[in-house]
Amino acid sequence: MTVSENNIESEITLVDGKLGAVCCGMTSLTEIPKQKEEITNLDVSDNELKDLSGLENFPDLTTLILDNNEIAAFTGMPLIKKLETLWVNKNSINDLNGLLDILSVKAPVLQYLSLLGNSVCKNDLVGSSKEESQRYRLYVIHKIPSLRFLDSLPVTDEERQSAKQRGAFLKVEKAVSGDDVSKSENTFYKDAPSREGQHATFLGFQKHYYSGKSSEGNRFIKDDQL
Repeated sequence: MTVSENNIESEITLVDGKLGAVCCGMTSLTEIPKQKEEITNLDVSDNELKDLSGLENFPDLTTLILDNNEIAAFTGMPLIKKLETLWVNKNSINDLNGLLDILSVKAPVLQYLSLLGNSVCKNDLVGSSKEESQRYRLYVIHKIPSLRFLDSLPVTDEERQSAKQRGAFLKVEKAVSGDDVSKSENTFYKDAPSREGQHATFLGFQKHYYSGKSSEGNRFIKDDQL
């Protein structure tokens, strides 16, 4: 369902450059009316987004939350020089290599990345083995060395060193999509268990409350919040 601009505008929350348009039924970011003030935080969780068209209207983002949409690829992503935090939990990402190639160029200072709930994400929270999880983490850290936090865990010095030494050799195959995932013999991309619940994000200065019901894994905690 595509909603009118008037309906979208009535659903938007905007406080100090932090814009939330959650559960609006949007299929494109172009449906968000252009804002006069600079937008640094954008939360468009729980919509029906399939691509990033319209993201070019938000060049000053430091935080982008895309949880619970239908995005399969980041093709066409514009350069966002200040983007530090990116959550893409529970989408349809099935090509890790393609995603990381784009992010390494279009988000050059990215520090916090979460891909939980996508077939490419190998994490203990979704039943992956220790070996699968380690291989996945080292490859992602190798491709995006600026990361400080990946999915549910901080990036350690040991992981960073291992990624430098081994990461280039850990390239993974594209995930099988749709119903074929559960039928595939490639258990590296087996389905994650379902997680029900509601997204619960309160916009603030990098402070986001999470109820835990969706088990998307984490809301990142920065040094000045400890």
